[in-house]
Amino acid sequence: MAYPLIRSAMPTITLEDWLAYTDWHAQPTELREPSTGIMTLENSRGYIHGLFSFCTSYGLGAGPVLNVDHFIAIDTGDRAVAVTKLIDAMEDLAQHNGCAVIHTHLPESWAVLTPGRKNLLAQLVNAGHGRDTVKLSKSLTTG
Repeated sequence: MAYPLIRSAMPTITLEDWLAYTDWHAQPTELREPSTGIMTLENSRGYIHGLFSFCTSYGLGAGPVLNVDHFIAIDTGDRAVAVTKLIDAMEDLAQHNGCAVIHTHLPESWAVLTPGRKNLLAQLVNAGHGRDTVKLSKSLTTG
């Protein structure tokens, strides 16, 4: 049910990509990070209008860390409320997992700030999040 939301934020992601991603998160714990999953935010009709994926790790000098990816909230009336609920869920999840730090990873495409992205970033900053790293990625393909 979350695929349309993912597709709206990441148009190049195929349904097969999304299903493989969700299948991996559903694997038994010994095959992946100690705590991993996808947190969704649904409205009263059961439609998903926000989500993030997460996993825990241990950061050097930081201790237990909650890593958050794919933070997406769409405008279904009051996007700010949805973002606030997702931020609260991140913090609750971090506390539940004994994490001292939350790392929220946003795509590089967000360097071009639309009004919605500016508002989301402002809400994250107002909730205490700040830029502290630069993440580099290299895609390894088989072939």
